Amino acid sequence: MRIASKIKELRSKAGISQETLAKRLGVSLASVASYEIGRINPSIEVLEKIADIFGVSVDYILGRTDNEPLVPIEVSFLLNSLPNNKKQKVIRYLKFIVEEELNY
Repeated sequence: MRIASKIKELRSKAGISQETLAKRLGVSLASVASYEIGRINPSIEVLEKIADIFGVSVDYILGRTDNEPLVPIEVSFLLNSLPNNKKQKVIRYLKFIVEEELNY
């Protein structure tokens, strides 16, 4: 049941629907719903995709560690949704904001 609650928690924190997660994972909506109620467990490959999408470790999803990710789930999800060239733009912008803030 731990896996089910973690997947639902991650999806909720990212503010996305089951349908959106299903599309990102390449699985059916019914599969995501089944993961979240604990009817079935995702395969290792799907667990790895979930971890990558939300910027957490597989151990976090499995409940083997309670270490919260350093970056908020919603930010990880949004950043991981972008192509690499757009990610770099976001990172440059964040650096600009931080440098601007530190100079005041």
